Amino acid sequence: MIKLQVIGNVGQDARVNEVNGRKAVNFSVCHNQKRTDKDGVVTEHQVWVNSTYWREGNQSVEVAKYLKKGTKVFVEGYPDVEIYKDKEGRPACALNVRVSNIELLQVKEPDQDTGNDADKFYENRAANAAPVPSGDESDDLPF
Repeated sequence: MIKLQVIGNVGQDARVNEVNGRKAVNFSVCHNQKRTDKDGVVTEHQVWVNSTYWREGNQSVEVAKYLKKGTKVFVEGYPDVEIYKDKEGRPACALNVRVSNIELLQVKEPDQDTGNDADKFYENRAANAAPVPSGDESDDLPF
């Protein structure tokens, strides 16, 4: 199994699309990498990751409300590389991720019209999370 983890900023407001009756939240994440060449010159390089987060019902709409341009996020999921030809006909590729987990690291100011805030996002997320096993299982931990 291959997993991809990215910390970066949302490039543009998320869009919700419906595909075969299911809703997908589409957004891009930009990660800035610093590179040092053989002469010691440091340059910054941007890596863009196209992200798709599948959710049922209105969950996708709720998630999309918080994925605004500039919001800092942690994204985890399964990578997919798309190979295509650019406008000039040259070979190009795009890094895509099918997101399994999103965490907001920094929230943009909420829209005044909607009254959204990070607490609502995490409350909704917690309400839809899998139940935590009962009982004290801490003795089974290897550390």
